Amino acid sequence: MQRRLALALALTALAAVVLVGLGVVLQANRGARSEATDNVTRAAEAIAELAAGTRRLGDFARQLAQSRQAFDLEALQVVSVGGDGEVVQIGGTPRIGRGEPPPLGDPMPAELPSRLDLEQLETFRAGDPVVVDGDGVIIVLVELDVDTPDFRRTDGRLGLVAAERVLALPRRAIGWFLWSSLVVLAGASLAGAMLARRLVRPIRAIQQTTASIAAGDLQARTEVTGDDELADLGNSVNAMATELERSKQLDQQFLMSISHDLRTPLTAIGGYAEALIDGTATDGAAIGGIIGQQAHRLERLVQDLLDLARLDANQFRLHPSAMDLAVITGRSVAEMAATATALGVDLRFKREAGVAVPVHADPDRVAQVVGNLVDNALKFADGSVVVEVGCDGSDGVVSVRDDGPGIDSADLPHIFDRLYSGRIQPKRSESSTGLGLTIVRELTIAMGGSVTVTRNTNRGTRFEMRLPLAAGSGEV
Repeated sequence: MQRRLALALALTALAAVVLVGLGVVLQANRGARSEATDNVTRAAEAIAELAAGTRRLGDFARQLAQSRQAFDLEALQVVSVGGDGEVVQIGGTPRIGRGEPPPLGDPMPAELPSRLDLEQLETFRAGDPVVVDGDGVIIVLVELDVDTPDFRRTDGRLGLVAAERVLALPRRAIGWFLWSSLVVLAGASLAGAMLARRLVRPIRAIQQTTASIAAGDLQARTEVTGDDELADLGNSVNAMATELERSKQLDQQFLMSISHDLRTPLTAIGGYAEALIDGTATDGAAIGGIIGQQAHRLERLVQDLLDLARLDANQFRLHPSAMDLAVITGRSVAEMAATATALGVDLRFKREAGVAVPVHADPDRVAQVVGNLVDNALKFADGSVVVEVGCDGSDGVVSVRDDGPGIDSADLPHIFDRLYSGRIQPKRSESSTGLGLTIVRELTIAMGGSVTVTRNTNRGTRFEMRLPLAAGSGEV
């Protein structure tokens, strides 16, 4: 990749140099042609104006030679333009015994057409200069108004042709251009190689980190420097590795907790069963009650695990219907009243009398969520748990708060994680599976709501479940 980047940058620089060079050449050529056209036109008009007062052919011929040298023209000649546009170079009066008269000025340039087209002829007749842009030569034809009897008689109108060669780029300039192009190309290649190396180095580091993570080294990290997109990519990879490492730790903790939660009731059931078999147990009814209690604990744990597995696989079925959140919450609290009394906790339910909280949700799952929240509050409460129901904007709200020691601020972001063990241990945890709050979050989200937890200012914890209010009136 580094070689490809360096080559691409070098080729880009070469293409830029070539394009710039071509642009310079074209612009220089265009400027040279425009300048040559202006120079030749001014020279031809000036020479024609000077020739207007010439009476003798010899003086006129000398004047042409001097003008060509003074204006540094490629060619300067007198022509006759016929009515049909034919262009013929003419000469002066022949000397006795010498034949045809010599041409006035230089031979006619090859680029000058032997016959003017209609547009050129109209321009010439109007007294305007006719410009011919030849191959490296600019030719200008202007009308010549002289009254010299030595000219050969002609039916056409006299014209003066001036030509100047357009200078191409000097060889020295071309040489400088080539050398500068080589220098620019070399510099671009060096800069491209350095830039490619700088770009590829962090990419290779990120590649090595991801390879290590894929191989199981979740502690691998990429050293991040700068604040560009590659740094953002490195930070993302590091964040991913941190989250994977945390997930692995949670999975290990989950397995250990599940193993412990399964081992404890199974050990109790196995021990009491052996006591019954050996005949060492005297109170069979009491032992049967203990075995039934442990079996019920196992049943709850297995059911919670099944619920979580179905939620993860999106196979958890909900049966939403119109319901009053206050009514369902009140029933759930009433079912937990006996448990609260046995634990010595004052469980209270508050709602505004006669006001319904209509939502569209699964009544059984709402009752399960409220039951789990109350059960969790009972484990930490010193002596009081309060459950409130009401409306807040477009949401129906159920809040459960206790007067326990509260949740440590470091535990708040992870309180809904599976089997997460906080720094503050509950006072009562005999019937807990450690999955209740995780199920609360998953069920609430599945019903389109949300659940949050906050630490009270003085003491205790507040859980809040929100579900969207049903459309329409407050009656269900």
